[in-house]
Amino acid sequence: MTINLTPSFNLPTPQAGLIEGTLTTTGGISNVALVSNTAVWANVIEIYHGSDNQTLTITGNEALQIIGVTPNAKVGDTIDASMFTQTLNLGAALGISGDIEGVKINTKGAGNTGKGDVVKLGSGTSYLAVSSAVIGDKITLLPSHTAVDTLDTNLIASTIAKTAYTSAAAQQADITQITNFNTNHDMLGINSRNGSASDLIGHTWTVTNGFVTGTGLTGATGLTAFLEDVAASKTFIAMDRLAYTDGTNTYIAIADHAAGTALGEHIIELVGVHTATALGGAGGAHTIWIA
Repeated sequence: MTINLTPSFNLPTPQAGLIEGTLTTTGGISNVALVSNTAVWANVIEIYHGSDNQTLTITGNEALQIIGVTPNAKVGDTIDASMFTQTLNLGAALGISGDIEGVKINTKGAGNTGKGDVVKLGSGTSYLAVSSAVIGDKITLLPSHTAVDTLDTNLIASTIAKTAYTSAAAQQADITQITNFNTNHDMLGINSRNGSASDLIGHTWTVTNGFVTGTGLTGATGLTAFLEDVAASKTFIAMDRLAYTDGTNTYIAIADHAAGTALGEHIIELVGVHTATALGGAGGAHTIWIA
């Protein structure tokens, strides 16, 4: 199925962007090609409601905003915008309030189905409100992209704040995996601050600019210890964040609920990021920026 978002087929000049309330492609439709065509402003879909295990391909020559994606029943989707060169906003974790082209909008929404999606972003500036709090999303930014991409996990945080993971295995199954993230450039959107060694229990850690290190705790051994301590800790203060690099990838744990119970942290894996030395500042070219 191909869906063309075009404000006007007849007029010679571009028109204001199309605003679609709810776009529904359920009923077992497995492939949808969504084309965002020429307009003065971005085309907008307030709610996208697709089928389980659907592949949604986004192309076109005009910016696109999908304010919310309806959760799937069981299986996640593939959202492929790797060929899209325009600005793309998928979801609004902190909400949108006001006018979009004269239409009153007051809502917030997820940028994916919440069931563990594969998401591929393009060369335009992209924003994704990540929402999968059971099976981690696998998100790939365009290799060598120059636009600033923002991956926002506040919706995961709000879910885990209400209901913690049931086990360490469940917590690790929900790791959000991001590939081709550029340090000192791309952004992680999560309301948080750098934590301290007292957030973790089990091993002895030193915290510098949000990164943990420990004697003998390097590589895979250190990663195992870090994940174990994150899962077991009942002292991880809400909104604190800590990171560990195993020499290949960087793992960031963010506390989502008040200290006192375990398994209240969601984890982000930045694939291939291994030279970062600071979260949120102070690291220069080696900073992982967090908004």
